[in-house]
Amino acid sequence: MIKGVIFDLFGTLIKVESLFLGIAGEIAAQTGKEVHEIEKKIHTLYNKHFLNYHLKEFQPERHYYQKVFKELKNEYKLAYTADWYVDYAYDTFSELRQYNDANFLNDLKQSNFKIAILTNADSFFVRNCIEKNAIAFDKLIISEEVRAYKPSEQIFQIALDELKLKKEEVVFVGDNINVDVLGGNNFGIKTILIDREDSKECYPKVTNLYQIAEFIR
Repeated sequence: MIKGVIFDLFGTLIKVESLFLGIAGEIAAQTGKEVHEIEKKIHTLYNKHFLNYHLKEFQPERHYYQKVFKELKNEYKLAYTADWYVDYAYDTFSELRQYNDANFLNDLKQSNFKIAILTNADSFFVRNCIEKNAIAFDKLIISEEVRAYKPSEQIFQIALDELKLKKEEVVFVGDNINVDVLGGNNFGIKTILIDREDSKECYPKVTNLYQIAEFIR
């Protein structure tokens, strides 16, 4: 019997399509460069420095973002320190808005399901973002605080321990096949892909969080 649902955060509950637009806009204003050029460059550097970071010795995400903005600082001759730009980016991450279907978590709470949020991210913007969106949850597991990233079994076990549930009593929902789906399945819990664009080959999957109800009855 399913008693709890564990959710990934960014890309699952929180919109990330414009993740770097805020910081790109600030850098564009400082440099006179085009916003989308800066945004594209940040994405390129993000993919470079975050490649397989969850498989390496643990470092907070800030460690990798510092590398991203150090390169940007050198390339665009930015006026402030890399940490200044990381802090600015983190402030913009805090303002990201939830998907409309994230209100499904309120339905789960009212139906007495336990809810955990499990995220590969840093505490500052995670907690601010969740608070500003008033997302319903019982337990929050943040990689920076537990010093582990998905897809490690360690972080999934922490989520179960926090919920005081067994593997067969939960489902996990995430938007990333390699980190979320494979991580959850390898740990031994049923995992559902959220694929709002219906563009990925994976089963089970949903295109709207409300469809999860079919898997937890």
